[in-house]
Amino acid sequence: MAANNSMLPKASEYVITTMSDLAKYARLLSQYYHITRGQQDVFLFFANELEKTRNKWASGRGRCLSQTDIEILFKIGDLLTSRSIYRYLSHDSIYDKLARFWSYIRKIPDGAAAEVITGRSGSGQPSNPLDFQKIYAAKASSSLMIKTVIDRNNSGRNDAPLLDLPAILLTIIIRSEAHEYVLGKILQRARDATKDLIDTADLLSVTCKEANMKNGQPVFVTDMRAIRDATAHARFIIENDSTGDFTIHFNNTGYGYSFHKTYSRKELLYFYQDYDRITIIYTRLLIIRTLYSYLNLYFLS
Repeated sequence: MAANNSMLPKASEYVITTMSDLAKYARLLSQYYHITRGQQDVFLFFANELEKTRNKWASGRGRCLSQTDIEILFKIGDLLTSRSIYRYLSHDSIYDKLARFWSYIRKIPDGAAAEVITGRSGSGQPSNPLDFQKIYAAKASSSLMIKTVIDRNNSGRNDAPLLDLPAILLTIIIRSEAHEYVLGKILQRARDATKDLIDTADLLSVTCKEANMKNGQPVFVTDMRAIRDATAHARFIIENDSTGDFTIHFNNTGYGYSFHKTYSRKELLYFYQDYDRITIIYTRLLIIRTLYSYLNLYFLS
């Protein structure tokens, strides 16, 4: 008699670890401080359903999952791209970006999903954890710094607000390059696979993409890239505002830009928080899409 799926080393490590991590993420979101009781119950329900599917796969043999079992992954993806948590994102336009991103990657054929998302070709073997090492390394090198800023602001006892702005700017410089490189490459491969007209600069922007002139023609970049470039070339100034807090003015007219934006200290923090959250959701959606295709191809009964 064939061994159950938990005895398949590579498949077991991939499926069980990935399903467990997704359930853990759902439980983490259920603890968000603005979430309503009804919203919390939904996330906990999906965490339990993910664990049920994981356990059914582990104890089963071969093609043991129903379409309903596997569809739980797309349902959690739908949940992540909807207004499922009260006051989770500050910029309303992000929900449209999340929905479009999810729509694009859902259209990738199951047989091509692993190669599109990981950038590695394969023939039936489960993928190793997705190639997000650049994102993980950038996060690790800046996590303590940005966490300190967020914790100070949430505590209501921020005795050094001026230090928030350079900490946020440095975090943007560290993380934006990795995010754009990894997610941009995946979206490029998704565009090739689906023939969709995917606007990468728009999808990876918090609010709206920015123009950068190259040889007399506009090349659009993300708003985070525009802030990063303005910061790197010292095209900004920090000033006191009328409330005793601080404001940052970006004024970059060099290197093809005409970028002029002003943020209060808290606006820049909320801008960064939204950027961080949207990139986390994007990576989760890519993980979901890869796992869905693997289970659908090799374990659907």
